[in-house]
Amino acid sequence: FIDARDRRFMDSLTSYLERELSNQNLDMDMIAEELCVSRSVLYRRIKSLTGLSPNDCVRDYRLKRAVELMGAGETLAEVAERCGFSSYSYFSKSFKQHFGMSPKEYLKSGKRD
Repeated sequence: FIDARDRRFMDSLTSYLERELSNQNLDMDMIAEELCVSRSVLYRRIKSLTGLSPNDCVRDYRLKRAVELMGAGETLAEVAERCGFSSYSYFSKSFKQHFGMSPKEYLKSGKRD
């Protein structure tokens, strides 16, 4: 169960992450400032609501958005850049850790999560 205050917090976080999706320099200070909380409060709230650290939460969001953007005619390198990954190799490594296969294998498999 998630209360209204936590729902607003997560909605604000998601909205901000969407606006800053391609920002490779996005950091926890920027997110905390946007959400008007301290870094420690940001960490505790994200951890309690998602079970993930803030960095993992941001990476998870970016990877899920990448899946949505894949197959829309852009190259995987363009998807990686649009989702804020500093390099295709980092995107590919993160993607494989999260989904258990590389982005290319994912596309070939025809999966759409």
